[in-house]
Amino acid sequence: SLSKLGEGGVSEETDCSSSKLSIEELSGDSSSSDMVLFPPTPEHSPCASPRYFNAPQPSFWLEQPVQFVLPMEADASSYGNFVSQHQQQEPQNNSKNQSSAQQEQLPASPEVTSPPPAQCENALKALDSSDEAERREAMEWVSQEAWLLARSPVGCRVVQRALDVAVGGEDQLLIAQSLHGCVREAVASPHANHVLQKCVEILPPENLQFVLDELKGHVIVTARHRFGCRVLERLIEHCPTWQTESLMTEILDGASQLSRHTFGNFVIQHVLEHGTQPQRRVIVDMLLSDIQRLARHRVASHVVRAALVHCNMEDRQELVDAMRADAAELADLAHHHCGSFVVREMRRELRR
Repeated sequence: SLSKLGEGGVSEETDCSSSKLSIEELSGDSSSSDMVLFPPTPEHSPCASPRYFNAPQPSFWLEQPVQFVLPMEADASSYGNFVSQHQQQEPQNNSKNQSSAQQEQLPASPEVTSPPPAQCENALKALDSSDEAERREAMEWVSQEAWLLARSPVGCRVVQRALDVAVGGEDQLLIAQSLHGCVREAVASPHANHVLQKCVEILPPENLQFVLDELKGHVIVTARHRFGCRVLERLIEHCPTWQTESLMTEILDGASQLSRHTFGNFVIQHVLEHGTQPQRRVIVDMLLSDIQRLARHRVASHVVRAALVHCNMEDRQELVDAMRADAAELADLAHHHCGSFVVREMRRELRR
């Protein structure tokens, strides 16, 4: 009966026999009349429940608020201790879970003594001069100091200009020879990578074999580098298929991770644009294995769009059918902030 409520809001006639424990047993105190219950309160509430106003607090309840001090507000020594403690708590085997390609790093380009900017500007003027002797003298200086110049902000412009104005292939080969044994270092340099790209664009493919040989076994880490991906793009554009076979093998073996990488995805898109049909098919099979997630990925969605543009009709239709297989997934994809662009490209494909 609910007609009579006793003190505390509990019915005096309520039968607690159906419950395993009574309120007194749950609270640990036989005087339940002093207990204040916050409605609605089931009779089987535990003693530590916040429904009981005067219930005993567990040990993890803090009677007084704790003042937390952010590390940025503390002094430098406290912040250093804070960082070191958290670094010690990181798992020891974190590096074991990473792939060898992610652990590998391109060699850092050491600091070099840059040539005087005025001397570089004079060399640029001499290379464009109509005086043959002056231009020849500047070309010889650039050929001798090519590697030093390539690693400086102004000097790399001088080397690129010398490659452009060189008459015949001898001067170009002399400049390219300065990069022998230094390709990976040039790839990592913010300046020398432009010189390496210019060499790939100008030199005949047979004179670029040293670049492919030095990058062999390091293609994945090169593709993931902000400058290295550009060098690989130039090689894919200008080198014949037979010469880039080993390069393409490494790229396609890592296509799944490269398609999700900020820089590596550009290399995969270049394979779709300039590669052979079997190479494109390998990438399409990788995309089909997880098309719904890749189409929503912030980076990989660009690879899906590139596949819808550059692949043949059969592969494009297979990608479209895979994304249209589930109407609910397609509707969600159309409203996704990344997948919506894929759906737009898919609609263009359907209009063709």
